[in-house]
Amino acid sequence: MNNLAKELIRLHGTEGLRAEQWFDLMLDDVMAGFGKRLAEHEIPKKPVREVLFTLSGLYAKDVYSAAPFTDILGPVHMELVSRYHQKGTCQFFTPFEIARLLATLNMGSTPLPSDRLTRICDPAVGAGGLLLASANHICEAHGPEALALVSLTGVDIDWRCARMYPCQVLSTLLVHQLQLGELVSYHGNTLGDPAAWSTYCHYSRADPPDAGGSRRSP
Repeated sequence: MNNLAKELIRLHGTEGLRAEQWFDLMLDDVMAGFGKRLAEHEIPKKPVREVLFTLSGLYAKDVYSAAPFTDILGPVHMELVSRYHQKGTCQFFTPFEIARLLATLNMGSTPLPSDRLTRICDPAVGAGGLLLASANHICEAHGPEALALVSLTGVDIDWRCARMYPCQVLSTLLVHQLQLGELVSYHGNTLGDPAAWSTYCHYSRADPPDAGGSRRSP
């Protein structure tokens, strides 16, 4: 269990918020740095914002200390699900080492085309583990510059997952100064009508992640 998960568990009940609510607020706080601003009525009160500063700092430390595209938030989410929701969510994320193996087996060492984006999609993205592993494999097999030729798309019916995935990818891009061709995150049911999906965020090379800056987010 990492320090972020321990702190979320410690905070359970503080300011009347459950651990998973603190987690959701932290995701909003981090994504606000990438341009996903909250509406005025959604902004937490000052005591909560002060705690969020600490939580976001713990997450930032984990991103800085980990290898690029490490799945940090997936284990945190599963710890909270296990502790507070038990089996009610019916969620189980692919362990990251298995995700890395799948990326290696599926993508191999074939060079990426240079005249178009290679699109990689996960229809049940979770915390983004499979897409993170794919990006990691591309870096190792073709060099970090090859990420500029890649588009990552994730879809999930779980609102938290639709935020965890871009949060992890964008944080890695920022910390490790990498460029990705495109990132898209949809909140919706992959088995349903795509017209009913909502676009949580859409970033391209024209909108590199830069904490604190404004970003295009349809």
